[in-house]
Amino acid sequence: MTTSASSGARWLLLDEYTGEVGEPDVTLGVCHDIDGLFVDPEPLPPPETFTLLGCDPAGPLLEALRYVGTERAWLPSIALTPVHRPGQRPAGCWEYEYGCTCEEELIDVTVVSRRPSAAREGLVDLDLRGYVRLLPEHGMPEVKPDGTGFRLSALDNEKLGECLDVAGVFRVRPAAPVHPATLIGFRPEASLPGCCRPPSSPSAVEIGRRPAGHRPGRRGGGAVADWHP
Repeated sequence: MTTSASSGARWLLLDEYTGEVGEPDVTLGVCHDIDGLFVDPEPLPPPETFTLLGCDPAGPLLEALRYVGTERAWLPSIALTPVHRPGQRPAGCWEYEYGCTCEEELIDVTVVSRRPSAAREGLVDLDLRGYVRLLPEHGMPEVKPDGTGFRLSALDNEKLGECLDVAGVFRVRPAAPVHPATLIGFRPEASLPGCCRPPSSPSAVEIGRRPAGHRPGRRGGGAVADWHP
């Protein structure tokens, strides 16, 4: 959609994720400005600690073990994809190119210690410091999915090895704050989720805005706004 200069609209709101892959984006509307979009980010919480139990590391994770306890033992991302038992995939779990929707992603990860694993000879337990990428629209990682272990991979699906179990990832966490943002002079072309019928004239509409993540992840979703100067 092209916005005419006479309309004064500077932002085009698109829904990129509701339809099927390959379908065109859905235009939600246009607005003159967005109040609350450009604000100082919330300070990062302290990093969490996790443990990969019975781990057989590979690739960059194996290389990081040479520098355990230093800044060089850092990885941008470790995806934890559960290995489901045959015929026992949980309800609501679906597969995609790199894994499944039960997958969780650790980001900004540093390996802080290693030790031989009691699970099996030749395996190691790795203590990590970092964050879980929290995507509330996909569900919070509170309950560990059933399976026989986890496949480990990087953001580009490079193999990082496998582990038999993880600790510290699946637990209850405080809900992330939702900061309001207001669409100024909003003219809808389709109903926004949670809104009533579109008004016949431009108006101000308040929406929720979650803090942005550290970097692009393996999963994502939501609406986007394109700027028209």
